[in-house]
Amino acid sequence: MNDKALRLLKVGFLLVVGTFFLFFGLYKAKGFLIPLSLGVFLSLVMLPVAAWFERKGLSRGLSVLLADFAILVFCAVVVFIVSMQVYQIANDWPEYQEKLQPKYEQIMQFISDKAGVSEREIQNKVKESVEKSGESSGNEPGIISKVSSFLGNFLLVFVYIFFLMFYRRKIKNSILGFIPEEKREKAREIINQSSKVSQQYLFGRFLLILILAVLYSVGLFILGIKQAVLISVIAALLSLIPYIGNILGYGIALLMGVLSGNGAGVIIGVSAVFAVTQFIESYILEPFVVGEKVDLNPTITIIGVVLFGMVWGLAGMFIAIPVLGIFKVISDNVPVLNPLGYTLGTEDISTEAGWMKKLKLWAAKKKKHLK
Repeated sequence: MNDKALRLLKVGFLLVVGTFFLFFGLYKAKGFLIPLSLGVFLSLVMLPVAAWFERKGLSRGLSVLLADFAILVFCAVVVFIVSMQVYQIANDWPEYQEKLQPKYEQIMQFISDKAGVSEREIQNKVKESVEKSGESSGNEPGIISKVSSFLGNFLLVFVYIFFLMFYRRKIKNSILGFIPEEKREKAREIINQSSKVSQQYLFGRFLLILILAVLYSVGLFILGIKQAVLISVIAALLSLIPYIGNILGYGIALLMGVLSGNGAGVIIGVSAVFAVTQFIESYILEPFVVGEKVDLNPTITIIGVVLFGMVWGLAGMFIAIPVLGIFKVISDNVPVLNPLGYTLGTEDISTEAGWMKKLKLWAAKKKKHLK
C-alpha cells in the first residue's frame, strides 16, 4: 500500500472514530448541554425584544429581564391552553371510547382471523406488553425525580437566557480575542451573520407558530372538530420540526376529526385546511415573517433533524436547523470549508415551480418596500 492510500485510510479512520466520539460525548453530556443550547438560541430569539426595550430608554438589566419574562409568559400561556384542552378530552373520553370500540373489535377480529389466535390471547399479550413497558428498573429515576429534573432544567434555561443576553457584548469580544487581529474583522462578520441567520429564523418561527395556531383553529372550528384549539397549538408547535412536524400535526388533526364523528367529509375538510394553511405559510407568510431563512437543502435538513433528534430528542430537533445554518455560514466564509457549505446549501437545486418562485420573489420585494 503506497503512502497516499495509507494516509487516506488513516484520515478516514480518524474521521469515523472522531465523529462517533463527538456524538457519543454530546449524548452523554446532554444534561448540561441541552439547557445551555436552548438558552443560547432562545436568547437570540429574544434579543430584538430586549433591544426594543433598551431603545425605549430602559436599562439593559431591566430590558433583558422583561424579554426573559415575556418568553416565560408565552410558555405559561401555551401550557395553560394545552392543559385546559387535555382536561376537556379527559371529560369526553367515554364518548371517544364508545366510538372507538367497534373499530377496535374489528381490528382484533381481523388479527385473530389472520394469525389464527383467539381474541382473548391477543388482549392478554397486549396487556402484558403494556405492563412491561410501564415497569422501571431500580436504576431508573422515579416520577418525582423526573419532574424535579425537568423543572430544574426549565428554570436553568431562563437563567442562561438572562445572563447570555446581559453579557452578550462581553461574550462576543471574548470569542474575538482568540482570533488573530488581521482576521478579527472577518470573524466579526461571520459572528454577526451567524447570529442574524439564527435570530431571524427562530424569531420568525415563533411568530409563525402564533399565526398558524390561529389559522388552524379557525379552519378546524368551522369543521366542527372538538378540541380545535389544542390540535391547532400542537400542530403549530410541531411545525418547528421541518417536514416531519407538519405530517404529525396533520395526522393528529385527522384522528381527532374522525373521533368527532363528522363523517367522511372531515377527511377532505382537514386536508383542505392544512393544505391551504401550508401554502399560505410557505409562499406568503414565510417571506414576510422569516425573511432570508436558513438556506439548507431538504436532504441535509431531514438528516440533521433525525440525527439531532436521536442525540437530544425534541430539543435536538428544535435546534438542528439553526446549528446547521450557523455551520453553513462558517463554511461559506472559510475557504477550506467551502465544499461543505456547497453540500449543505441549495445551490444548483431547483425544487419549486416557476410561479412559486415568482410569488416568493414578489413577497420578498413587498417586505423590502415596507421597510
